[in-house]
Amino acid sequence: MAGTAPTPAQAQRLGRVVGDIGGRFMTDPAAYARAGEVGLEPGLGVYIIGRFGVLGRVDAGVVTAAAAFWNPATIRAAWEPALDHCDPASVAAWYADVCADHGRTHFAEAPGLARWCELAEVVADTAPVFGLATFAGWRAMPRPDDAPARAALVLHVLRELRFGLHANATVAAGLSPSVAMRTTPGMDAMVAAFGWEEPLEPVTDADVARRKEIEATTNELSAVSLGGLDADRAEELITLAEGIATAAN
Repeated sequence: MAGTAPTPAQAQRLGRVVGDIGGRFMTDPAAYARAGEVGLEPGLGVYIIGRFGVLGRVDAGVVTAAAAFWNPATIRAAWEPALDHCDPASVAAWYADVCADHGRTHFAEAPGLARWCELAEVVADTAPVFGLATFAGWRAMPRPDDAPARAALVLHVLRELRFGLHANATVAAGLSPSVAMRTTPGMDAMVAAFGWEEPLEPVTDADVARRKEIEATTNELSAVSLGGLDADRAEELITLAEGIATAAN
């Protein structure tokens, strides 16, 4: 495969791993326990301000646009009160430190971290950013020098890359956020947590079919984003990412 372009199938495999371990720090109780360091109460605001603080001090509608699948009212209720006592960009920098510490705790025994970072950063630094504001913000974050922390941050950057591409594919397919979630395996139970309440619009067979098309489109777009690597190096990247997932404790 040397010299050939990465495939959508490779992008899908990488997406599965990155989607899992790239976001673990955001659900780690340790992150919420540290909320007081930036003047926040443990809760949803830690996630919303931490993740989307890279956008800066913007209106909540801008955050909703980036978050894609959240109820706008839920985003606004978490975002606006926090602006009174914290700077979103500073909270995002703190969240990057939380991510780095998560890597030091959970990824230190993973094999090939330095090589994984080398390959993953080629992807992160060469992927187009058009329509991917959150990815662009996280890509610009300073990266730690030590491999476990650096790996954790770059994992998150690649997760934001795929998320943004998936959100764009969903918009292009015409699915509403709640329908997109309810047609995604494993996400239907998260609808209420994302702020959507009954009555919800019905899901049709056509919606289910479009959701499958969205996944295919996401994989195609993600394969393009891997274009800084050839298929052999993409395969090495995936194998190393799977090793990190296996070694994570």
